[in-house]
Amino acid sequence: GYERTLDIYRKMGKMPDFLDSKGIRIGFLNFSYGTNAPHIEKQSGIRLTDRDSLASDIRRLHAFNVDFIVAFPHWGIEYKTYSNASQQKLAEWLARQGVDCILGSHPHVVQDTSHFCGQGGKKVPVVYSVGNCVSNMSARNTRLGLLVTLRFVKQGKEMKMLEPELSWLWCTLPGRLKNTYMTIPVAEYINRRDEWLNPSDYDNMIQTLKRYEENH
Repeated sequence: GYERTLDIYRKMGKMPDFLDSKGIRIGFLNFSYGTNAPHIEKQSGIRLTDRDSLASDIRRLHAFNVDFIVAFPHWGIEYKTYSNASQQKLAEWLARQGVDCILGSHPHVVQDTSHFCGQGGKKVPVVYSVGNCVSNMSARNTRLGLLVTLRFVKQGKEMKMLEPELSWLWCTLPGRLKNTYMTIPVAEYINRRDEWLNPSDYDNMIQTLKRYEENH
């Protein structure tokens, strides 16, 4: 899967390190603690969680004159609904290096959010794990996810990133809401239990959401 993805990017002509949109250039920093095939990691070219390499990548993005950097770390412990000390220390370090926002994945469940002080005293938001969006998992908490909306504003020469907007998602499995997989915005399906093929799945969604809102 990794090689196929790289091949597609090669055919596109470049790796998507940044994008330009409406006069704003946004850089991307993707990296992982490791893979499920550690024996090929060194020759694969996958960005691993090495601070020297990450610092070099951040400098390279700044050399491209990016206005903002969004980091996408693959980190944390699976099924843990709270971040650990390792994630928190790395997030704080990334903020100090000039990253503007951190959106994590890997635990398969939604984790907590935080802010760190970045360069120039700016607040750097961190979502430690957005959970699953589309998956076949059914274990506790694995079907709730977060949609994170980032907005970047340009007013004259001044640019800023607005506070991220977080929206709950729910991944329904075949035979639950419809006869296929669906990822739905939870807010739009409140009080629509009668539309479920299996209404107990609606109850599961509401109970999971309530549990998160009470504990996070």
